[in-house]
Amino acid sequence: MIDLPGIYSFDAQSLDEQVARQVLLGREADVVINVLDAANLERNLYLTVQLLEMGVPIVLALNMMDIARKRGISIDVDLLARKLGCPVVSVVAVSSQGIPALKQALIEVIDNRADGGFTLFMDSEVEAAVADIKRQFPEGAHDYNLRWLALKLLEGDSGVSHELADASVHEKVARWQRHIQDICGESIGIFIADSLEVSRGVFGVMASRFDGQAGAFAYLLFVLLYFPCAATIGAISPEAGTSWAGFVAFWTTSVAYVSATLFYQLARIGENPLQAVTTIGLVAAYAVLLFIGLRGYAGKRHGGNLRIA
Repeated sequence: MIDLPGIYSFDAQSLDEQVARQVLLGREADVVINVLDAANLERNLYLTVQLLEMGVPIVLALNMMDIARKRGISIDVDLLARKLGCPVVSVVAVSSQGIPALKQALIEVIDNRADGGFTLFMDSEVEAAVADIKRQFPEGAHDYNLRWLALKLLEGDSGVSHELADASVHEKVARWQRHIQDICGESIGIFIADSLEVSRGVFGVMASRFDGQAGAFAYLLFVLLYFPCAATIGAISPEAGTSWAGFVAFWTTSVAYVSATLFYQLARIGENPLQAVTTIGLVAAYAVLLFIGLRGYAGKRHGGNLRIA
């Protein structure tokens, strides 16, 4: 166990911050206990967000809960855990209250029986920039989390920039910074902070589970197209028979899948153009062949009088 200096951020302005950041980015720890002052939660959560950006598995220990209660502060621990995607434990360190629960949470994260936080996804332009910058680094070239490294470079973190001497990387970062600032009309740091605000809530949780906002929208599109059809299938099945109901189920599922996949690939085409274009071509070809095949099948079953629109 390593006891790191008490800090409020990883902006690397002080020696304590630099030491803590280097240790955590070295990926030596199986899990990190992020001790927060429950009576000053908002101020402390900034560090928690930075840990999530790093991709470090964490367990939150809300210390001084007794002081928070005396001040009339009520914290929904379960809701906070769901929002952050990691275990949150209430503790009072001076009396050892909550320590057994904290130990259990640590074991569950280490054994992969509980999540240690999820990735915070940003605006689609920021995500495209991060993915493009990450490709500039060969696999294993840095001990750092490459997503975090790309994000810090994009934010203009001087501590990270000084460690990288590759001019091509800095040129790529500068182009993305200009591009994003031209689009949003504000500084890159403010835009990224606003992206974090947008990523909160139910959709933010979905985005973290479905590889970003594009993945979350694609999933919602699939559900929107398929599930109303599922209700219709259930209604017509007794009259039309199981064979026809199965045919309709396959058709509507295929339409939903093709639509969601095309949307996802078009939304992420800037990150990997070749892969996106190839996938779009294959899915489009599948859709055409599916339409021709199912139309022929339906025509045979109904004497050529049925049309699929």
